[in-house]
Amino acid sequence: MELLRLLPTKELRIAAPLAVRPHPFLGFCLREGATRQAGTPVEQRIGAHGYRGAPIPPKSTGGLRIVCLGDSTMYGDSLAEKDTIPAKLEATLRERLPRRKVDVLNAGVLQYSSAETFAAMALRISDLRPDVVVIYEGGNDVAPRLVRPFRSDYAHYRAVWERDYDEGPDRLFEWSSFFVASRWLIGIYPAAQRMDWYTVNPLPPSTANEKEFAFVRSSETQFARNQAATVALARASGARTLLCSPAVDRTKEGPYSWAVRAMDQFRKTQPITAGAQGGIHLDLTEALAGEKDAFRDTVHLTPVGARVVAARLCEEIVKRGW
Repeated sequence: MELLRLLPTKELRIAAPLAVRPHPFLGFCLREGATRQAGTPVEQRIGAHGYRGAPIPPKSTGGLRIVCLGDSTMYGDSLAEKDTIPAKLEATLRERLPRRKVDVLNAGVLQYSSAETFAAMALRISDLRPDVVVIYEGGNDVAPRLVRPFRSDYAHYRAVWERDYDEGPDRLFEWSSFFVASRWLIGIYPAAQRMDWYTVNPLPPSTANEKEFAFVRSSETQFARNQAATVALARASGARTLLCSPAVDRTKEGPYSWAVRAMDQFRKTQPITAGAQGGIHLDLTEALAGEKDAFRDTVHLTPVGARVVAARLCEEIVKRGW
């Protein structure tokens, strides 16, 4: 019993459903019906359709259907639903185009890299028949580059999630501290906020110099390849594409951080990628550069930043007559 008093049993319990679940082809996806940070101003609800926000209704003739792909920045981590990029984009477009039916789907997923986005476009998004696909990502393509030996499909970094510990008997016995402690002793630590436990391989400790070596030995090539394939799939489904270069707050980590350097590398490839695949490149760096309080951290946006991005996206879509 002494062990039970020493263990952080509150943290070891699954206090709420995990926001992600295993997926046989994508690795993981958002969990239908899950809620993150329940009861807070930034409560994040996942609908029965498996994405954040309201499901897209049946497609109407003459309507404009937009799907926003990306990682936690597009998903709107730390933001209330109304403050996410897709929600603000939908509201702005409906105001600008009052006679047209506009629907915007938030298909951003926590921790997705360009590899998962590509797979999601192929297996889930094409069936929605979007008119426009917006892609805003890059932050989760940095960490795989800090691990050796590097593999271009990120298989050295991503874990194989074989069993969902958020279901079955685990949930039934959550009331038992003895069960929680036993699970911890055999190496299962299913805290609700620890998505890395399921989605990232156990990685050996490495020094800053070792990470620097891994970063230099890798490149932006795999990111460009994944994005090119995603844009090509969008075009094949009949959609126009806005491939966005996400901005970073250089004051948070400094200009020589791996995140800032990687984003600068990605930004150089994206105009070429978009042009080669028939998409449009949109660099959001300038739009956010002079905006005070746009960033929560290096890559995640505040409501102010999301509003600026949504306004810039709306301007581009309307200007092009889409």
